[in-house]
Amino acid sequence: ESVPADHNHSYPLGKRILALAARQATKRYQISPETAEGRAQYIAPTDLLIPVYSHTGALQGIQQITESGFKLMRGTFKDGLLWIGGGLTTGEVPNRIFIGEGWATACAVHMRTRNPVIVAFATSNLMSAGKWARARYPDTEIIYAVDNDPESFIKVGGQTINNPGR
Repeated sequence: ESVPADHNHSYPLGKRILALAARQATKRYQISPETAEGRAQYIAPTDLLIPVYSHTGALQGIQQITESGFKLMRGTFKDGLLWIGGGLTTGEVPNRIFIGEGWATACAVHMRTRNPVIVAFATSNLMSAGKWARARYPDTEIIYAVDNDPESFIKVGGQTINNPGR
């Protein structure tokens, strides 16, 4: 039970983007009860819900973003994607797809270019998203729109890559 997100939500307003493809719950939902190990978890009507789809188009999870910008992953995200925007002929440069590291970046890129953008949701998923896009659209130009996070790192084949977006 969700509705399209309010473009005046504090998170997209702070990022100066529209809440593209985002949703909001119509009421408060308890995700997990309080236990000895932790507090109860909820989805509130003020949270943004960003759908995450498998490569076959099945809904496999959501990214929950609170008004303060805190992000929670719900469901399975490995190889998850979200397509924002129109088709390969709708953007300022035909036959071009962007792959955004996160939802807000993807929204900003689409708003600027009108080209379709695939949301990878994490640095660790950028290569998988690129392989999916290349296999599906072999003659399309693919451009990565990633974050410059000096404090971030990923491990690939036992090797640490600092600031992998850069």
